[in-house]
Amino acid sequence: MKWLFTTLSLITCLLANAQEFTRHHKSILREEFGKSEIVTRPQNLDPATFDIKKVTGSWEICGADKPMAYLFQLETKGRMHTFTSLVLLSPEGAVLRVRVTDYPSTYGLQVTNKRWLSKLQIDSETAYDYGQNVDAISGATISAKGLIKNIESLRKNVRLMDRVNP
Repeated sequence: MKWLFTTLSLITCLLANAQEFTRHHKSILREEFGKSEIVTRPQNLDPATFDIKKVTGSWEICGADKPMAYLFQLETKGRMHTFTSLVLLSPEGAVLRVRVTDYPSTYGLQVTNKRWLSKLQIDSETAYDYGQNVDAISGATISAKGLIKNIESLRKNVRLMDRVNP
């Protein structure tokens, strides 16, 4: 019985911390909005719309009581591991910022390069085309393609969410 209580307590603790802001979250918001007055609210995503296995955290970023952006924490499958990233999207689906916060492998590490990640910032009308408008990365092809696929899925779902909740 004590084992069950300990396990349930641990699961509750992990779930509560899943929506916790870290220095990475604060940093990406500071880069985009400076010292503007913003309010962050955790979001509960609809499992029918969002792949909850890949989106491990989501927040609505508001200023003057209207959504300015959405911040998502993603788990992306690399070649032999899963890595964590943050994606900041506008309500229209434009990619404002991307940052890889946890990359446990040394293989494919190029996907964490800030210069390459800055090229993922695109407007809401443009789609990613790996090797064309997104530079291919030698040694990190699987990680890069996985990240781009997850971001495209997020963008599509945020645009749908924006239409449903104007």
